[in-house]
Amino acid sequence: MAVLLRLSIPTPPVPMPLPHSYKVPHTTTTLRIGFGDATDLRNIVSLLSVCKYSVMESIIAHGVDGEIEWETRYRQMFEYDPGDGIRITIINLAGKVVHWGQLQTVLQGLWDFLLDGSHGAEVMFRFRCGTAGEIGWGWIAQGRHNSALAVD
Repeated sequence: MAVLLRLSIPTPPVPMPLPHSYKVPHTTTTLRIGFGDATDLRNIVSLLSVCKYSVMESIIAHGVDGEIEWETRYRQMFEYDPGDGIRITIINLAGKVVHWGQLQTVLQGLWDFLLDGSHGAEVMFRFRCGTAGEIGWGWIAQGRHNSALAVD
């Protein structure tokens, strides 16, 4: 599975607050999550399933402590767009590094929170990983968006 990389930074569909907090069980990772427009939960299931598989392949190849690809000297980005109208984008915060194991935990946390809770909606999220603190943010959204940035 190929992960799309681009030179310009994509932006989330709409600014939204992140009122929900979810600690991923048995980890030191916490997600802050906000909901946007409703979307088909089946598409989210498919999207996260493929992403989790792709990240597992990268962990096998590079280890849990391997860094996700650097798009530029300062920015890491994981993005997947299966072409069915919904996509995921995850980006490191400036000065922070995201490892494959951390990305795997974030995807599992999204899976647990969104699917187990039957939340069929676009989401924006930030994530904290142990002593590294807040290291990244991202969104799951319909279509190709290029508008506003996240707000707290």
